[in-house]
Amino acid sequence: MADRRATLAHLRGGTVFRLFLGMSSCRICAQDLGSQEATDGAWAWPVGLDHYIEVHDTRLPEAFVATSRSSDGSVPSWLAALVPQVWLEAGEAAVPVAPEAEPTWIVEDSTWLDWAAANTPARPARDGLSLVEAQQLCRRLSHSTWRCRVNEAMGRWVLNIDDDEQTTRIYLQKCPATLLERRLLGLRAPDPTRVLEFERANTIAAEYDGAWGEARMVAAHPQAWLVWVRPPKGAWPTEAQVEESVRRAQGVGWVTFHPGNGKSFIAAPADEPTWRWLLTREREKAEEHLRGQRGAIWPWWSALRRSLFVVASFLSRIPRRKGHTPRGP
Repeated sequence: MADRRATLAHLRGGTVFRLFLGMSSCRICAQDLGSQEATDGAWAWPVGLDHYIEVHDTRLPEAFVATSRSSDGSVPSWLAALVPQVWLEAGEAAVPVAPEAEPTWIVEDSTWLDWAAANTPARPARDGLSLVEAQQLCRRLSHSTWRCRVNEAMGRWVLNIDDDEQTTRIYLQKCPATLLERRLLGLRAPDPTRVLEFERANTIAAEYDGAWGEARMVAAHPQAWLVWVRPPKGAWPTEAQVEESVRRAQGVGWVTFHPGNGKSFIAAPADEPTWRWLLTREREKAEEHLRGQRGAIWPWWSALRRSLFVVASFLSRIPRRKGHTPRGP
């Protein structure tokens, strides 16, 4: 009990060092848990972690509990002067809104991942790939500046991803090829030697057109593409709208919603696998939205039909005599 109190106090006494655009929620009960990350200068955690300890009795690594137990509440001088940085989600990665601002910290999450993998039973899919097949898929998607290696550990696959800046380790349940490929494409950086030309990119995009809408690259720069998503019955942007979007300072992943004609966002120049993955995700999100709209209408229509049935049943029970006309007052 003393360790629990010390852990909660330590979590709640952390210093916020990173803010995210978007609210997170509890994976167990869906309660809102905020959008910030805190640190004591050595460990980093989401500000909602105390909810899991207090409400769901989640156990944390002993190394962290020991830190909480011995903490005197002091904050390092460099951390006390730190200005929280704003980040946003970009696919399955996260990027700073102002990338020109060099962070004074590095988040290394392998300790948390290793502990979670060691303390959670593996759940491999029955139709999961063999390790050799998974390795072949990783090699197929790798290129000179983004390399993925896969091994086995604790009943799972361990993905080691190397790019020009860092090495990332990710645990993944053994799964079929389609799920592994989706996961890898969500993490994969485009091959800079195979970036698509403007016309070729939009020819590929036309293959994904459908009832959900369409997506096109409407402006290109060596470092960024402006992608426009047009919903059903929407309109494509005018040249003035494109020029305005290009002039506006935006980072990769930043989305602008346009009344009546969809949304636009900045994407990194893509090779074919990355571009097809982006188009697939836009189509899936739009189709999910359309299904949600239909789902929202159906309960309303069902309730109206039930009400009409009740009214009709009531009226049918009102006694009537043939040839009788009720008189007014």
